[in-house]
Amino acid sequence: MNTNLDQQLETIERNSKGWKTLTFYDRSLLQQLTTCLQSCLTIISDNTFLNIVINRRPQVFDMFECIATHLFKQWKHQKRSLTTEQLNFLTIVGTFNRRIALTLQNDNDDPYSNEDDNEQKDNNLEHQKRVRELLFDNNENLFDILMEILPSISENDVNFIEMILSWYESYIFFEHSYIDSTLDEKFHLFYNQIIQCLKSKGYERSLLIFDHHQILITTVRHRFYLVRQIIRIDENYISKLEHLINHAQNIGNRRIAIMTQLFLLILTSCTKHEDLSQKFFLLCLTYIQMSLDNTYSYHYNRIPMSLFFKSIIHIMKDESIQDIIAKHYLNLLTNLIINYQENHLHDNLIYRECTMITCTLLWSLSFNETIRKILKQYDDKFFHILQTINTNTNEIFVKQATCGLLYNLDRLDFDKNCSITDHNFGKTIGISYDISDQETVQMIEQELNKNGHRVWTNYDHMNDQFIPSFISLMNSTEYLIICLSDMYRMNNRCRTELLYATTSGCCVLSWKVQIPTENSEENEQIRIRAIEILLKRITPIDKNTISSTDITHVTVHMEKRSTPTNFNRRRRTKEIMNLENWTTTEVSRWCQSLNIPGFSKLITNFDGQSVVKLYEFCKQNSTETIAILNNDLHHICEQENISDIQISLHEFIRFQIEVEKVITSSELASSSLSLTSLKPEIYKKRLKIRTCSIL
Repeated sequence: MNTNLDQQLETIERNSKGWKTLTFYDRSLLQQLTTCLQSCLTIISDNTFLNIVINRRPQVFDMFECIATHLFKQWKHQKRSLTTEQLNFLTIVGTFNRRIALTLQNDNDDPYSNEDDNEQKDNNLEHQKRVRELLFDNNENLFDILMEILPSISENDVNFIEMILSWYESYIFFEHSYIDSTLDEKFHLFYNQIIQCLKSKGYERSLLIFDHHQILITTVRHRFYLVRQIIRIDENYISKLEHLINHAQNIGNRRIAIMTQLFLLILTSCTKHEDLSQKFFLLCLTYIQMSLDNTYSYHYNRIPMSLFFKSIIHIMKDESIQDIIAKHYLNLLTNLIINYQENHLHDNLIYRECTMITCTLLWSLSFNETIRKILKQYDDKFFHILQTINTNTNEIFVKQATCGLLYNLDRLDFDKNCSITDHNFGKTIGISYDISDQETVQMIEQELNKNGHRVWTNYDHMNDQFIPSFISLMNSTEYLIICLSDMYRMNNRCRTELLYATTSGCCVLSWKVQIPTENSEENEQIRIRAIEILLKRITPIDKNTISSTDITHVTVHMEKRSTPTNFNRRRRTKEIMNLENWTTTEVSRWCQSLNIPGFSKLITNFDGQSVVKLYEFCKQNSTETIAILNNDLHHICEQENISDIQISLHEFIRFQIEVEKVITSSELASSSLSLTSLKPEIYKKRLKIRTCSIL
C-alpha cells in the first residue's frame, strides 16, 4: 500500500473519535477526507482494498459514513444547501459504498451451502457482516432519509442526482449479493419507492429521449419500447451479452453470468430469438429448483428465488414455452403453492412473493387448452389453497390472479353477492383496456358521452369478485370496445374479458392504440375520423337482419410507417406495397415473423390476394369459423404426417390484427368476396358478434 495513503489513514484514525462529535465540517477537512478516500478507491486489488476496510483501518471508514449521515440530515431536516465540498464528499462516499457492495459479487459460493471449504465460508460471512455494518447498522437513519428522498429525486438538480445515484446502486448491489431475512422489509420498501419513481411523469418523459448508453430501470409497461430501441441502435447487443456470460463463467463469477442470463431472458422474451429464450428459460427453471433446495434462504448464488420467477413472467405467454411447461414443469409450479400452505411459509417474504407470482403464472398458463385440462384434474386441496390465498391477501393483483385462475378452471364461486352500482346502471357500452391506455379511454368516453351514449369504463370489486362483476355488467352491455395495445395483450384480466365477450355473443369493437406521429394536426384528423367511424358502428342491433349486415372495416394508421415491417430492407413501388400484390415468398416471410403457427401452416403457398380473402372470411368472428379452419388444418397435418396443430382464439384474433397492420382500406372497400354466397348455412348460424377495427 502507498506509504502516503497509510499515513493519511493513520492521521484520520487518530482523530476519528473527535471528528465524529463535530456539528460542522469545514471546507479543508472535507477536502482532506475526500482526497484520502479517492486514494483508497485507486487501489486495484480487491483483496488489498478489503484488507484496509475490514482489518487495518475499520474506524476510518466508519467515520466517513458517520459524517455523510450528518450532512444528509442537515440537508433534509434543516433545509441546508450542500456546498461544493460537501457534494464532492458525499459523491466519493457513495462511490466507495458501491465498490464495497460490488466486492460481495466475488464471493461466488453461498455461505450457507453444503460445500466443505469452511474457511472460505467464514471469510465470506465476515466480509458480508462488515459491509452490512457500513451500509446499514452503523447509520440506520441514513437509509430512511434516502428512502424519503427517492420518490421526488427528479426535483433536485443534476449534480445532486448524480451524487445520490451511487448510494442507491450500492443498496441494489448489496441486496443482490447478501442473504439475511431481517433486511427483507427494508428492501421491500426500497423497491416500492423505485416503483413510485417509475410511475412519475419525469420517467415517462425520459423514455422519449432514451439514450442506449444510459442505464435505466425498466418496467413491464416500457419493456417493449426499450428493447426495440436497444436492438435497433445496436444489432449486436444480444451477442455482446452472450460474450459477457462466457467471460464471467471463464473467470469463475457465476453470479454475474446468471444475472446476465436473466436479463437476456427478459430481452429475448419479446424478440424473435426463440432458441435463446428457451435456453435461458430452462436455465432459470434449474436455478428455481436449486433455490427451492436451499430451504435456509431460498437463494441460489445469493440471488433470491423471487428474481428468477420475475424473469419468466412475460415468456410464459409464449406457446412453445407453454408446451414445455405442460410436459415437464407444471407440477413444479403447483407444488410451490401447495408447500406454501402446508409448510406454513407465510412469513418467509421470498417464498411468499414467489407463491404470489406463481398464481399469476398459472393464470397465464390456464388460457392454454392443454394446461387447463391438466389443472382441472388436480385435487380439491389445490383449489382450496387458491381460494384461501384469495381470501387472505390484501394485494389486488393476487386477488385478480387467483380469481382469474379459478374462473378459467371452472372453480370460481359465483354464489357471492355481486351487484352493479348505481353509476353503472343502464350503461350499454363498455370499454375494456389496460391501465396504461387510460388517456385514450378517457378521450373515447368523452366523445361517446357528447353523442348521448352511456359508457362504463370500470366496475366494482376489482379483486376476488372482478369476474362476477364484469359478467353481471355485460348482461346489459350491447357493445364492448377493446383498446388493443401491447400491454392489453399481456394483461390476463383483459384477456379474460375479451374471451368472455367474444364467446357470449356481445358486439365487440376494437380500437387499436398506436404511437402518434410528430404532426399534431395529422393526429387530430386521424382521431376525429376514427371517432366518426366508431359512432357509425354503434347502432341499435337488429336481431332479425344481423346475418345480412355488411360491416366495413376501416384502417387508420396512427403509427408513422411507410412500409410493412417485412419490407424494411427492400424498396418497392407504392403500388406493389399493397398486401394483395404480395408474392407467396413475401407472405411466407411475413408469417415467419409472427407467432401464429396455425395460420403459418394453413396459408403455406398463399399469395397476398388469398390472405385478404382468408382475412375477410375470418371477420365472421364465430366459433364455427374457427372450427372450419381447424378442420382444414387437421387434414393438412394428417397429409404431412405431423403432430396436429390447432388455432386458438388468441391466434385467430392475432391473425386479423396483423393483417390489418399491412392491409389498405381500398382493398377492404373493393373486395367482392361474399361470405353469404360461400358459406350461407354457416353464416346464418354464426354467433352475433361484429367487429370494427379502428387503428
